[in-house]
Amino acid sequence: MQLESLYLYNFRNLPTLRMSPYQGINLIIGPNGAGKTNLLEAIHFLATTRSHRLAKDRYLLRKTEEVFSVVGEVVTRSGRRKLRINYSKGHKQAHVDGERAVRLSEVVGILALSIFSPQDLNFIRGAPALRRRLIDMWACQMEHDYLEELHAYRIALRQRSSLLRSVYQGQSAPDQLEVWEQELATHAAPLILRRMEIIPRLSSALGENYALLSGNAEEASLEYLPSLDPLPQSGIEEISSTLKKELLMRRGRDISLGQTSIGPHRDEVRFLVDGNRADLYASQGQVRLLALSLRLAEHRLLEERLGEEPLMLLDDVDSELDEARLSKTLSLLPRMGQVFITTTQEKLSHLIPDPKAIWRMEAGRLEREN
Repeated sequence: MQLESLYLYNFRNLPTLRMSPYQGINLIIGPNGAGKTNLLEAIHFLATTRSHRLAKDRYLLRKTEEVFSVVGEVVTRSGRRKLRINYSKGHKQAHVDGERAVRLSEVVGILALSIFSPQDLNFIRGAPALRRRLIDMWACQMEHDYLEELHAYRIALRQRSSLLRSVYQGQSAPDQLEVWEQELATHAAPLILRRMEIIPRLSSALGENYALLSGNAEEASLEYLPSLDPLPQSGIEEISSTLKKELLMRRGRDISLGQTSIGPHRDEVRFLVDGNRADLYASQGQVRLLALSLRLAEHRLLEERLGEEPLMLLDDVDSELDEARLSKTLSLLPRMGQVFITTTQEKLSHLIPDPKAIWRMEAGRLEREN
């Protein structure tokens, strides 16, 4: 898989930018504030229709502008594709091969990638919602059906939560909740089942990468804690039926709370080091290693699932690792397909094995050096 060309218009601090990336390692060097992270963010946006840093698309607009565009040509084993995402007046519109996409989800998965950034440390120690979002974004690239079910689940969740508040205020009857409880259970079950399948695989790959980077000093893993507990083990229908019964049992409490208290939106995913919760006990160094090990694990499992290497994006990775662990990470890059790395340090160009393309970025302008 390869990103052959990239065009940006009014994205962050980048008024216009054109890039024809090298098929292997692309090293982007520049001072802080030059736009290096914004470039990686744009590639992530093209692949997922979302920023990896912010939830609100309007913050991706260049100041004083009202429209931005991200356009890329992608080569995969199934052929050449052209992707375009436009943003204007609070709305996104995607085009695939020149045809307007009915839904943004049609874009997701065409260009697959994994991205490491300093913000990843928040996934380890931050709120459970951040870890759920992490798993969901990765699963959506793995399985298009997961994205469809997640979208339908979120609609049902909003509808039930809104109706709960209406019932509490005496404006609706409690039995009106049944239809949305059925919808919730129907779309929640495949999400839960998929998480049960992929999180152990991700945990195994995470552990292998962590052992490699840490010199087998510790063991790392992921733990999935569904809010539906105990969790049925026999399949989608039993999970759906059990969740629907639980929603009915919790209906009175949920009406008082004005929110739905069980379902995939309440699941927890925890990082563990030697069996201990990383959010409570891990050192800053352990957190950095966990975050990088996770992204390397994502990349590997995406490759296994897709049958081709996804892109790897590494933002400011040298600021997060000591020299020994950075050297181990960089030694893995030639086997990872197309890679984009940003740095402020000239010395990184001497540490990364050839062949590679070196790019210079300053004040939103990008030029290839070699």
